[in-house]
Amino acid sequence: MKKMLLIMMLILMVGVNGALADSLTINSITPGIGYTGQVNATVNDDGNIYDTYGYCLEQHTYSYLGTAYPGEIRELTDGQLWQAQLFYDAYHNSDGSSRTPTDTQAEALQLAIWGPSPGPISVDAVLLRSLYDWADIPDVAGWGQDFILAKTNSVPEPSTLLMLGFGLIGASFATRKFKK
Repeated sequence: MKKMLLIMMLILMVGVNGALADSLTINSITPGIGYTGQVNATVNDDGNIYDTYGYCLEQHTYSYLGTAYPGEIRELTDGQLWQAQLFYDAYHNSDGSSRTPTDTQAEALQLAIWGPSPGPISVDAVLLRSLYDWADIPDVAGWGQDFILAKTNSVPEPSTLLMLGFGLIGASFATRKFKK
């Protein structure tokens, strides 16, 4: 009986967490000239909310600042690795250390991402997938819009920690009740 109760609590906790939808909110575009440049966004990835930056992958779809677009945060596909390499090259020196591109370089990067593939990638695909995600937003004013986003160190929101805490407290009370 004890095991059954614990399994049901675990299923409930996982089920509630898995029901949360991913979303992307565009906060600003740097340098802000038209739609070219770095997108600064807030991501809600299954309740894990964090700020990040990236670039849009579709040139002719317009997104609006401050709007939360539902979608999915996914791992990069093989077809997106060349765009991730452009992103990596713009933000890293040849020795792998980080750098921040100028506004002109950010605009050039956005235009390159919208262009044709320059050929095979030279950076390890595992490294690129560890650094970047793909935001698949299916409906932005009737069109799909994809973004390539830098993975950042995210901090769980307080409600997630509260849910975990209440689950652990409930489990401890349940085990005490069954011991009596």
